[in-house]
Amino acid sequence: MFLRQAFGRSTTVGGIVPSGQALARKMVAELTLDQSWVLELGPGTGVFTEELLARGQPPERLLLVEANSIFAEHLAKKFPTVRVMQGDARDLRGILASVGLTQVSKIISGLPFRSFNSDLRNDITAAVGATLTVGGVMLQFTYATKPPLPVEAALRAGLSGKRGELVLANMPPAIVWRYQKFA
Repeated sequence: MFLRQAFGRSTTVGGIVPSGQALARKMVAELTLDQSWVLELGPGTGVFTEELLARGQPPERLLLVEANSIFAEHLAKKFPTVRVMQGDARDLRGILASVGLTQVSKIISGLPFRSFNSDLRNDITAAVGATLTVGGVMLQFTYATKPPLPVEAALRAGLSGKRGELVLANMPPAIVWRYQKFA
């Protein structure tokens, strides 16, 4: 399924293999899980979702936003107690409003930011900034040495980024970035 989507829909899939368990463990370990909502962007086949649930995230407080209809349908079947929305990350405010939320304090993202054109990267970065509460955290990974979010767009959105660890056990190796909403 992943390979068919990767080769058939290169605008919504950023790799030729799904993220691995080691990357999922590292990303989720960076979040303090409690009873608050977690928004997952670009969950793909659900490796981060599985780790979030395994670490105790309440399924009724987990919202998955997936643009790819095949993945969204797969996720809804695989995780029937989790809210799955097929949608565009540029419309996070509308997506959150549809489930009665205005903002969240935690976002974990598998979006292929480096594969997007600059307008799309900037628009999603602005949507993330508008969606996170002050002090809220977004985790994003990248295969590149550069930050996944455009630096100037992140600053405009009130986000400061910090490079984290390189996860060598992922294929390909990935770098975890932690963004925090400062204003």
